[in-house]
Amino acid sequence: VVPTSISIIAELLATDIYKAGINDKTLVFTTINTTFNISLAATKYVNYAAVIHSNLGNHFTIHAPSIISQIKRVSKIAKNEILCLSIKDNTAILRTENLDTNIEIEETITIQCDEDVYFGFNATSMISFLSLVKDTVNVYYAEPNKPLLIKSDYVLGLVMPVELPANLLPGAVTKKGKTVKTKAVAQPNDESDDESIDDPND
Repeated sequence: VVPTSISIIAELLATDIYKAGINDKTLVFTTINTTFNISLAATKYVNYAAVIHSNLGNHFTIHAPSIISQIKRVSKIAKNEILCLSIKDNTAILRTENLDTNIEIEETITIQCDEDVYFGFNATSMISFLSLVKDTVNVYYAEPNKPLLIKSDYVLGLVMPVELPANLLPGAVTKKGKTVKTKAVAQPNDESDDESIDDPND
């Protein structure tokens, strides 16, 4: 389904008891007095079984409503809505920089995480998914070029990564609007340095 559609339905049904059903072309939600129909997208779906493994690996926990507010603030100046979330010493930095306007912004998030990692993601995609969660959510990760698995008691889904421009990589330095390319910290068991990730905004 289109993420915006399911977000709207989730908000409308937040306080209701409902039943959900599905047929070949429609997702149906019914309450005592109301029926909601969402047409399913005619597209090829991701093979989730090949991506979601039984061993989910490392994760950190975030409060979804709080980080949504932070993503919205930071993404106001982001080019193509690309943000970087870098984690080090149990602190996460949500950051973006727009070289066209020479504006850089970052926000700090205190979390519990055992590794130093970073991810690039599209702000709208992340907000669309996190808006389905009203409290805390676990974010499972493997490598920067692998999908993030977001899981709560009632929600399970994937957020695909995007390739970060050089100025958003951890350790990058900019001077007078020019990017000095610096090598990012190598991730454990990262065997895909030569693989690029398609930007969904292109």
